[in-house]
Amino acid sequence: MAKKKAAKKIAKRPAKRVPKKAAKPRAAILTNFWAKLSVLLVVLALGFAVLGSKLIGEQHRDRINYAEADAARWSREFAATAGKRDPWPFTSGIERLASYLRDAKTWLPLSAGVSFVIALFARSRPGVAAPVSAAPG
Repeated sequence: MAKKKAAKKIAKRPAKRVPKKAAKPRAAILTNFWAKLSVLLVVLALGFAVLGSKLIGEQHRDRINYAEADAARWSREFAATAGKRDPWPFTSGIERLASYLRDAKTWLPLSAGVSFVIALFARSRPGVAAPVSAAPG
């Protein structure tokens, strides 16, 4: 009997109302600084990679042409720089550019990832409405 009474009491309790969460706007990325920064850093990293590859490729092509123009000179330069700390057969410009590109290829994607993680947990700025796009159909 006691079990039936306890069951009736539980059944009579009003259900707790759980407030519904507001739906996030579809274009939340447009209102979140960190999300926009993440996308910008990824695009910059891609741009630096493409442009840097082009520049460094052209500089290497110039060095190949320089070597092919006078093989004896190339051999003399090799003998003069062998065992020394020298950028030969590259130039100091090629080595500097390669260093900058390595830094960009390391730090830009890493910064983009950190910005992305922050954007996951950061709220959009209050009071800024995201543009509403028309639903397909």
